[in-house]
Amino acid sequence: MTPRSVLNTALAIVTVAALIAAMAWVTRHDEQVASASLEQYCRDAAIWAAEEARGVPLNERAGQPDHRDIAAEQCPGMRPALPAYRIASPGALPATTTTRQLAHQ
Repeated sequence: MTPRSVLNTALAIVTVAALIAAMAWVTRHDEQVASASLEQYCRDAAIWAAEEARGVPLNERAGQPDHRDIAAEQCPGMRPALPAYRIASPGALPATTTTRQLAHQ
């Protein structure tokens, strides 16, 4: 083997190794981007569903609707929101000076 052919073989091996490393990095990066995108989609769908359950008007809601219909399958831990909290009557509040002042105003 001549020195030139050894150099060409080594260069070819280094080039193939660099291409494999680059493809592995791109694949890992794509998976991270897809995961972050799904996480944001799930977060937005959960916010939308929570505000919908609380009766927030359509034009005032944050987040986004589950327009791809994947939240039930792809968003672990996403559960229907509870109904809106009701404000207790003044008599049901603890008897502190502040609440008494607020209740009598």
